[in-house]
Amino acid sequence: QQPAAVPASLPDGTGSAISRKGRQVQLRPLLTEPEAEACRDIGLLPFTWTIDRVAHRISSSPPVLAVAGLAAAVTAWLMIRRYQLSSWRQLWPAACPLLLPPALRGLLWLDCSRKHTWVLPDYRQFGRYWTAPPNRIYGAFFNSAAALASRSANTEDNFNLLVGTAACLHLDDSACELQRVGVPAEFRGEGIGEIICRHAMLQSRRLGYSRMQLHVSSDQPRAIRIYESLGFKLKERKPIRELGLLITEQRLYEIDLACLDPVKLAGGLD
Repeated sequence: QQPAAVPASLPDGTGSAISRKGRQVQLRPLLTEPEAEACRDIGLLPFTWTIDRVAHRISSSPPVLAVAGLAAAVTAWLMIRRYQLSSWRQLWPAACPLLLPPALRGLLWLDCSRKHTWVLPDYRQFGRYWTAPPNRIYGAFFNSAAALASRSANTEDNFNLLVGTAACLHLDDSACELQRVGVPAEFRGEGIGEIICRHAMLQSRRLGYSRMQLHVSSDQPRAIRIYESLGFKLKERKPIRELGLLITEQRLYEIDLACLDPVKLAGGLD
């Protein structure tokens, strides 16, 4: 499968590309707060997906399942001894402890979401955060023809259909961080994530940054493959533990933008 390419990326932050399915992709910076705020859900997709994975991993861990099973068994035994039940159908209340894992998953999801709303600086003011210089956010859009072809109804709402985002956080005069790379599930597999990452890297290089870094969890193998194919090198691993369990691993990647060939970065990986 051929990698998607960015054949045209201009100094003003705009560009265009062709996806793996042959659809034209328009790339441009999101300059206004309302425009950036409209792509908030897409930009935060990896974050919300990771929270759900962490909650699922904890709630379905062997210790939690063992406690739920043991509680159900003990409840059933106590009911049989105390009430002298004559039918197993009367033991349905003993199954209530089996609801512990899904209930715990929901509580963990809410707790993680609540904590990270205070940790993430852009969670509450996404548009204002990413349109405030020197931070930048870019959007990938299907042009009107591709947008109309991708939807059953031909409405004006399909013009400039947002299919991906990537943001560049200013760290210092020489370094920035790639964040908020998100592509909706229905548009994955077309190389849009690779396209918009290349675009963000090229624009950051043009703006004078010599290094770019990013953080990604080990639960995102597809994203990791894209970053490594673009030349990002693993610099650090940080295990994340909850309730004594290894939940995921946070990885720090970095790339030297100054050493990249802008022609190859814009045109492909050959």
